[in-house]
Amino acid sequence: MIGRSGVNCGPAMAGAWRAHRVWPRLCQAARSLGRDAAGMGVLIGCLKAGGLVQPLLGLPIPGSVAGLCLLLGLLAAGIVPEELVRRAAAAMLFVLPALFIPLYAAPISDPEFWLRYGWTLLPAALVGAVVTLFVTGRIAGLLVRS
Repeated sequence: MIGRSGVNCGPAMAGAWRAHRVWPRLCQAARSLGRDAAGMGVLIGCLKAGGLVQPLLGLPIPGSVAGLCLLLGLLAAGIVPEELVRRAAAAMLFVLPALFIPLYAAPISDPEFWLRYGWTLLPAALVGAVVTLFVTGRIAGLLVRS
């Protein structure tokens, strides 16, 4: 087998060349996974801390909102870098719709639900979708022009 230098090398040397190319990728993937795990830890830690602080201080907001405020404070103070939590937050947002499937599946599969609430729910959903698309389009148009 001929290596990069043009020198004939055996199968052991060819394996070394492959390992030489693969090792940096593995290290990069491990670093990325470590950063993502740390970001997820920060997000979950803020959520849990908010849940602990809320009853202690008697705050009139849910613990998850208190945790979100804590995370906002940590980000604003520069204690937690934004890049640390960005990918973890994006991953959580990517999975979020799947968590609502049971919420959607129960009413959709129940004919009595549609007979009772369909006449008010469907027009409200349609109006909400149209307004959302209109407002989003207007904002996007303004941002493109500026």
